[in-house]
Amino acid sequence: MKAEMATENFSLLDSKKMKRLIANREAARRRRLGKEYLRDIDSIQKKMNLMDAKTAYYENEIKRLKKENNEMMEFCAAAEIDIAYEEARCKALKEERKAIIRTRMMRNGK
Repeated sequence: MKAEMATENFSLLDSKKMKRLIANREAARRRRLGKEYLRDIDSIQKKMNLMDAKTAYYENEIKRLKKENNEMMEFCAAAEIDIAYEEARCKALKEERKAIIRTRMMRNGK
């Protein structure tokens, strides 16, 4: 009878040891996964911070380029007005020249 109790107690202890061993291993696995997840989160956070900085840089570049583009468009519009004015002035001068030539020809009887 004592032998049976001893065997039963021994198997009960072994069973408890096994359960504790399994529980400890599972807890260790969860800690490792947790650390791994924290490293992944940290890595992703660093990448996001870098992307935020790049995004801010490119947003400023876009603003600068839009401003520069508007200035160039205004310059081109002003240049087109100047060209149209000069072409009209040139045409008027050519007409005036033709009129002067005709007037001289009439005076000279040609």
